[in-house]
Amino acid sequence: MNLTELQIELRTIEEHISDLQAEIEKMKPQPEDEKKNMFKKITKLALKYPLESRLFPKTSNVDAKAYISCLAYISLADDSNIYDKLLYLCRLSHSMGLPVSSEDVFKMGLEIDEKYFDKACSELKSQKYSFLADALILVNITEKATEASFILIADIAKIFECEKEDLRAAAMVSKAVLVEDFNVLKQLPTPSKNRWMGQFRQHIPETWIKTQRVKCGSLHTEHYLPKSSSLAASLETLLDTSLQSGYNTTEKYTKITPCIVKKRLNAGTVVKKGEELVSYEESIKKKKQNNHPFFSHFVATMTTNEINSETIIEKKSLTAPCDGVVLFIESNKSGAIPGYMDKFLEVYVVSYFDDYAEFCDWYKKK
Repeated sequence: MNLTELQIELRTIEEHISDLQAEIEKMKPQPEDEKKNMFKKITKLALKYPLESRLFPKTSNVDAKAYISCLAYISLADDSNIYDKLLYLCRLSHSMGLPVSSEDVFKMGLEIDEKYFDKACSELKSQKYSFLADALILVNITEKATEASFILIADIAKIFECEKEDLRAAAMVSKAVLVEDFNVLKQLPTPSKNRWMGQFRQHIPETWIKTQRVKCGSLHTEHYLPKSSSLAASLETLLDTSLQSGYNTTEKYTKITPCIVKKRLNAGTVVKKGEELVSYEESIKKKKQNNHPFFSHFVATMTTNEINSETIIEKKSLTAPCDGVVLFIESNKSGAIPGYMDKFLEVYVVSYFDDYAEFCDWYKKK
């Protein structure tokens, strides 16, 4: 083979190699194909693992699509770790009754412009706490949030007319979700007022909320006893003036007030550990020491020992065992007289995020 033939053969081999490389490139997944495959995987995962606790409130008139679209816009403002963010958003959208694919979510974020975003945020005010928490979860989902992301969320908080305390609470809630430890919420500084009762409940588990309900005391405010016909009881009523104001007698029963509430905070007041919640007076019976011959005669001849006791009034108070919000329950329980219920005042300190209606339902089921 001469030089010319060799050059022709080499050229032919080069052409074959070039053709082979072109075929191999065709067989390789293209960037667009990789995206589509990843979108499919994310959607399957989202369907398998929805955020069950994130049912969109039925009472809300907010469009779930606007909620997801605005969060997608925030995610795409910094597209690093975009697939992690899309997985969260796709899980969230399915939980909210918006069955879209992760590719749809991606496109929703791309279609939003700044003007639409500002308008949509204004319409999301009724869900501002949940939205801020979700936004902070998204930008911190891989612990690599950018300063630009935080600035954007701060601007959203302004649109929502939120204060620093609200944004701080949303940040703490998002942290609790990401680290899966809701006890971090105990580190939240005491708010200036009751701001979040019933809020963030789609992020905070009900089981954790229940563990934060601390009973401070139970005050027996109304008690019914059978009316005694003994001479001793009559003498006690006549002679012990400290009891007269607490008795209300009828033919069938005697009503007494073992505890009289003198002062208490308003339900829903934010309190700190050690703060007084209720001040009250409690009637306590103690053994009476009497050497008077008149009393000695009756004590010796009567079976009842009521005449040998006296009632004293003690001033007491209940204080908060921890930081939180004070709530009260006025409960009724069966007493000594059929048909008449004894009354109690139950005092609790609960989480800043608790809900009063849910608290009452929980108490009834105890």
